[in-house]
Amino acid sequence: MAGLSIHELVVEAGQIAQSTTTIVKGLDARIVPQPSPSSSSARKTAEATPAKQSAAGAVLEQIEACTTTDDLRRLWATNQAAFGDEAVMNAWKARGRVLKGS
Repeated sequence: MAGLSIHELVVEAGQIAQSTTTIVKGLDARIVPQPSPSSSSARKTAEATPAKQSAAGAVLEQIEACTTTDDLRRLWATNQAAFGDEAVMNAWKARGRVLKGS
Protein backbone atom coordinates (compact mmCIF):
# COMPACT_ATOMS: atom_id res chain seq x y z
CA MET A 1 0.00 0.00 0.00
CA ALA A 2 3.04 2.20 -0.17
CA GLY A 3 2.63 5.07 -2.56
CA LEU A 4 -1.12 5.49 -2.07
CA SER A 5 -2.67 8.84 -1.22
CA ILE A 6 -4.53 9.36 2.06
CA HIS A 7 -7.84 9.14 0.20
CA GLU A 8 -6.86 5.86 -1.44
CA LEU A 9 -5.76 4.43 1.92
CA VAL A 10 -9.08 5.40 3.52
CA VAL A 11 -11.02 3.79 0.66
CA GLU A 12 -8.88 0.63 0.89
CA ALA A 13 -9.34 0.45 4.67
CA GLY A 14 -13.11 0.82 4.22
CA GLN A 15 -13.20 -1.99 1.68
CA ILE A 16 -11.18 -4.26 3.97
CA ALA A 17 -13.51 -3.48 6.88
CA GLN A 18 -16.58 -4.20 4.73
CA SER A 19 -15.06 -7.48 3.51
CA THR A 20 -14.28 -8.53 7.06
CA THR A 21 -17.83 -7.74 8.16
CA THR A 22 -19.22 -9.79 5.27
CA ILE A 23 -17.05 -12.78 6.14
CA VAL A 24 -17.84 -12.59 9.85
CA LYS A 25 -21.59 -12.33 9.30
CA GLY A 26 -21.88 -14.63 6.29
CA LEU A 27 -19.68 -17.44 7.56
CA ASP A 28 -20.24 -16.96 11.29
CA ALA A 29 -16.48 -16.47 11.57
CA ARG A 30 -14.68 -15.38 14.71
CA ILE A 31 -11.69 -13.10 15.03
CA VAL A 32 -8.76 -14.97 16.54
CA PRO A 33 -6.57 -12.56 18.52
CA GLN A 34 -2.96 -12.33 17.46
CA PRO A 35 -0.19 -11.76 20.01
CA SER A 36 1.09 -8.20 19.97
CA PRO A 37 4.82 -7.50 19.71
CA SER A 38 6.55 -6.44 22.93
CA SER A 39 9.73 -4.47 23.45
CA SER A 40 11.68 -6.97 25.53
CA SER A 41 12.47 -10.50 24.35
CA ALA A 42 11.87 -11.90 27.85
CA ARG A 43 8.43 -10.31 27.95
CA LYS A 44 7.82 -11.43 24.39
CA THR A 45 8.47 -15.06 25.29
CA ALA A 46 6.37 -14.85 28.45
CA GLU A 47 3.47 -13.12 26.71
CA ALA A 48 3.50 -14.80 23.30
CA THR A 49 3.32 -18.35 24.59
CA PRO A 50 -0.05 -17.97 26.39
CA ALA A 51 -1.41 -15.80 23.56
CA LYS A 52 -0.27 -18.31 20.98
CA GLN A 53 -1.79 -21.18 22.97
CA SER A 54 -5.02 -19.21 23.37
CA ALA A 55 -5.23 -18.45 19.64
CA ALA A 56 -4.38 -22.03 18.75
CA GLY A 57 -6.99 -23.30 21.23
CA ALA A 58 -9.66 -21.10 19.66
CA VAL A 59 -8.82 -22.33 16.17
CA LEU A 60 -8.70 -25.96 17.36
CA GLU A 61 -12.24 -25.53 18.72
CA GLN A 62 -13.36 -24.06 15.40
CA ILE A 63 -11.77 -26.98 13.52
CA GLU A 64 -13.79 -29.45 15.59
CA ALA A 65 -16.96 -27.45 14.91
CA CYS A 66 -16.52 -27.67 11.12
CA THR A 67 -19.07 -29.99 9.53
CA THR A 68 -17.90 -29.83 5.90
CA THR A 69 -14.61 -29.61 4.05
CA ASP A 70 -15.75 -26.20 2.73
CA ASP A 71 -16.04 -25.01 6.35
CA LEU A 72 -12.46 -26.18 6.92
CA ARG A 73 -11.24 -24.32 3.84
CA ARG A 74 -12.93 -21.10 4.98
CA LEU A 75 -11.41 -21.46 8.43
CA TRP A 76 -7.96 -21.92 6.90
CA ALA A 77 -8.45 -18.90 4.64
CA THR A 78 -9.49 -16.61 7.49
CA ASN A 79 -6.92 -17.74 10.08
CA GLN A 80 -3.65 -18.10 8.17
CA ALA A 81 -1.42 -17.06 11.08
CA ALA A 82 -2.78 -19.78 13.37
CA PHE A 83 -1.87 -22.49 10.88
CA GLY A 84 1.83 -21.83 11.48
CA ASP A 85 1.30 -23.92 14.64
CA GLU A 86 1.96 -27.57 13.82
CA ALA A 87 -0.77 -28.80 16.19
CA VAL A 88 -3.38 -26.64 14.46
CA MET A 89 -2.31 -27.81 11.02
CA ASN A 90 -2.33 -31.48 12.09
CA ALA A 91 -5.81 -31.12 13.64
CA TRP A 92 -7.06 -29.40 10.47
CA LYS A 93 -5.72 -32.20 8.27
CA ALA A 94 -7.15 -34.90 10.56
CA ARG A 95 -10.57 -33.24 10.58
CA GLY A 96 -10.47 -33.03 6.79
CA ARG A 97 -9.75 -36.77 6.55
CA VAL A 98 -12.65 -37.52 8.91
CA LEU A 99 -15.04 -35.33 6.92
CA LYS A 100 -13.98 -36.84 3.59
CA GLY A 101 -14.61 -40.32 5.02
CA SER A 102 -18.16 -39.42 6.12
